[in-house]
Amino acid sequence: MALARLFEAVVAYLHDCAQEVTEIFGRDAIVELAVSLQAQCDIHSAKILERYLEARRLDEVARAVRADTANARDLDPLLDELTLLSQRIAGYFKYLKDNYAGEGDVLTSALEKSSLMEATVQLAARYVAIEAYFMRENARKAIRIDEAPVADDANTSTAVDDFFFVIQKCTQRSLAYGNLAVEPNVAVLRHVASTLSSDLLPYLRRRLRETQSALEKMLGGSSFASALPTAALSVTFLTEFAKANITAAGAAAAETATGGSGGACRWCGRQCGEI
Repeated sequence: MALARLFEAVVAYLHDCAQEVTEIFGRDAIVELAVSLQAQCDIHSAKILERYLEARRLDEVARAVRADTANARDLDPLLDELTLLSQRIAGYFKYLKDNYAGEGDVLTSALEKSSLMEATVQLAARYVAIEAYFMRENARKAIRIDEAPVADDANTSTAVDDFFFVIQKCTQRSLAYGNLAVEPNVAVLRHVASTLSSDLLPYLRRRLRETQSALEKMLGGSSFASALPTAALSVTFLTEFAKANITAAGAAAAETATGGSGGACRWCGRQCGEI
């Protein structure tokens, strides 16, 4: 990846000359050198990211996602690439801060105001939107497959397993993406809570009602069939419990995402209190 090679060139140059520059000119000199190199890195990283966006047609993908016309299957490798890109940038920023941040935190301030950071914020917003679409569409596909007509001897369903496989995949990827900033992870977790509430819970309730009705006809209202409403309540409790815990886990970071203003989240474009 061209961006990784650019970061490696900056880091290698700083590493090779750090001791000599510090000994001759002092600690502030190496910090100034790091700031200057970062300014040059900004220029070239902007060109690389522009070409990457064009090659992956990310604007077209974003429009297709907003129009609900994107093919969710094609989004998986793109999301992996965006996550890897975020990890590369986060690793570069962390190395500079850990090794060359001086008094007054001049380098950290330069990094936070850089065009690379601005591009990272924009990429994160697109990542959240695409990840949310990928999760929602694949979760609903798992339910549609389960509800499709099947052979009479098909007595099992993998819909719940498939549903949670998708949820787990998206959550783990967002955790990997969130090593630069926690807000994208919080935004994805909110979409997880929304998907559980709007898709999985109604599906489970519907399936339990269908099963109860079939058993009542077959067993004549036995105690086994009458126990299913309790199971339905358990499903409701577990789903609401998961939703509440996901929301609680991201509450503090959501405050950061909106700057404490309670406004729209800059990562997902929604009100942070909205589920």
